[in-house]
Amino acid sequence: MIIVPGGLKEIAKEEYMETLELQPSATGSRTGLLIPGPRSALRAAAILAVLFTHGCEISTSISVEGKAPPVFRLSGTGSIHEFGVARTDTQDPSRILWSIEAERGGVVEIRRLGPITYGIVPAGFVQKVPAGGARPSPLQDGVRYGAGASTINAWGGDGCYFVMKDGHAIQE
Repeated sequence: MIIVPGGLKEIAKEEYMETLELQPSATGSRTGLLIPGPRSALRAAAILAVLFTHGCEISTSISVEGKAPPVFRLSGTGSIHEFGVARTDTQDPSRILWSIEAERGGVVEIRRLGPITYGIVPAGFVQKVPAGGARPSPLQDGVRYGAGASTINAWGGDGCYFVMKDGHAIQE
């Protein structure tokens, strides 16, 4: 039995509670405060961890893998409006080889987005470059490329850089 406000109560061992007894009150009754034991503290810590991380934004990151055409995987908590692949060895506007954007100017949540294969427009997107739905230029060995996305509700990250080597994408 432990002393709690309002009198004596019996607490089951499973609750694993500890009591901090306080000084007698002016009326002479004793009061106390329940403090969670290790099991309850662990449960409370897990709940707080979920609450603190649930609302946090995780920056968008992009990884690339596979042989030509490479596959891009995006992760993070935001949404994307556009995704594209460009050469990094020139500032010429033609450096953008392939670009897609969400339909009707919208956004697509990253958590609902599967892998993106270069040159294949995923559901929910339309192709901007090359115009008219033409196939993008094949990626060449030895050329450095960058892939990036415009994001909403999370930092965009730095995109990713890769080189094609023997027909495989090697992320830098």
